Amino acid sequence: APQGLANLAWAFATSGARGSAQRRLFAALAAESPSRLATFKTRELANLAWACAKIGLAPRALFEALGEEVARRASAFSVPDMSMTAWAFASAGHAAPAMFDALAEAATPRARECSGQAIANLAWAYATARHASPSLYSALASMAASRARDLSPQAVSNIAWSFATASHPLAETHLLLDALGAAAQRRLGRFKPQELANLCWAFARVRLPSPSLLDALAEEAARRLDAFSGQGVATLAWSYATLQHAQPDLFDAIAAEAAPRLRRFSPQAISTIAWAFATAGRPAPALFEAIADEAAPRLAEFAPQGLANLAWAFATVGEPSRSTSGGEAELFGLEFGRRCDAAADLFRREELTQLHVWCLWHSLECGQTEGMPSEGLRRRCHAEFTAQQGRPSRLQRHVGAALFRLVGSRPREEVTIPEGYSLDYLVEWRGARVAVEVDGPSHYAAASATASAAQHRAPSSATLLKRRQLRSFGWRLVSIPYFEWDQLHAAKGSTAELQRRYLAAALDEAVAETVVAGVS
Repeated sequence: APQGLANLAWAFATSGARGSAQRRLFAALAAESPSRLATFKTRELANLAWACAKIGLAPRALFEALGEEVARRASAFSVPDMSMTAWAFASAGHAAPAMFDALAEAATPRARECSGQAIANLAWAYATARHASPSLYSALASMAASRARDLSPQAVSNIAWSFATASHPLAETHLLLDALGAAAQRRLGRFKPQELANLCWAFARVRLPSPSLLDALAEEAARRLDAFSGQGVATLAWSYATLQHAQPDLFDAIAAEAAPRLRRFSPQAISTIAWAFATAGRPAPALFEAIADEAAPRLAEFAPQGLANLAWAFATVGEPSRSTSGGEAELFGLEFGRRCDAAADLFRREELTQLHVWCLWHSLECGQTEGMPSEGLRRRCHAEFTAQQGRPSRLQRHVGAALFRLVGSRPREEVTIPEGYSLDYLVEWRGARVAVEVDGPSHYAAASATASAAQHRAPSSATLLKRRQLRSFGWRLVSIPYFEWDQLHAAKGSTAELQRRYLAAALDEAVAETVVAGVS
């Protein structure tokens, strides 16, 4: 009987038995079911789908038949059975667009019937299946936000992950995450490590700053880092770096925890941690030495993105690339160049720009030629890097006008130098050429809610990298922070005169600098 088949499948899935005999019997049950699905009750259809997905056995013929039957009878399903069925299809990786559409249409007007677990399962299923359903997501968001305090840590984590993963309107997603974050902050101690990592990732994925939550989450995570998986550690580091939320204590704890465990970390986790520390501008020499030791013999395991992240991270922090292991293998030796060339057609645009920065560091700053990619790949990297330089801002235009008044001629704007960088302005001052960079808010990292004023004005890693490399190429450089320029408007006296004095002093200081040969 249908009920007997569904119940037997459910029993096998929940028993935990995974031997070959059990799998053969389960396969026989799955093979018997497709022709009889029309006689199954909706609960039996949901139980069968769930059991197949749970045990990891999802025959295509069975799931195609299940999808058609569920789509036909979706309106008759209870909300828990809808969520169970959607979860099963997403877990099994079986695309069933008509079924997902039918379930969404049936579930949306009944969202108030959803338990916290049903909300989480539905949201997770549609995000995992990459099946857009704006109306359903809006209904789920409303219910989850109103019940945020009553949701379990697992539900909070899964709902946050799902909405950050799905292409749902950011305004609604932000409102939901704000509600989830406020509810979670009071009980972070009840969250498992993976749930903490997923929650943090969700906020970073949609670029939603939440200083108080992030501070509390960092404190909680730092106490339990030894319980995090390698990917969990990497996710934490990536999230705080992406949000540019300064948490030095957390990064120090991650460095201490990750270094001795790197051998058990995946290449993706290793490269992500390196990228995160470089992005956050957090020095960690011992960690980078450990990464070099571990990554050098495993380069063949790294995906193109991992290679690019590793290269960019070491270039950004300026760490030496020689391994300290007995073999003295070099992370960026010949093998690195060969791996880059082999993956040349797979690098994305951002990764090509990362490799270009590394090429500048490796060849011009470190004076190394071994390990460089082919000339063809280097040309592609240079072209992509040059193409992605920014456009002038309003602040930059204001500074340019003040420079014009000071030097008596219009300064050259957006000057691309041979290394690929674009200079905001190039001026002649007292017989020397000086590069002028106007650093707006995007050039500075965000800080925690309890950070000092100085920490709120810390340049981002990309800004520090550009400054360092320009100076290493021989340029005299003036950097104009937006907050210093803004203060000139608030000060007493003529704004134009204050700007003139400010720029003259900065240019004089740059001209007085000792520079390396190459640019006069």
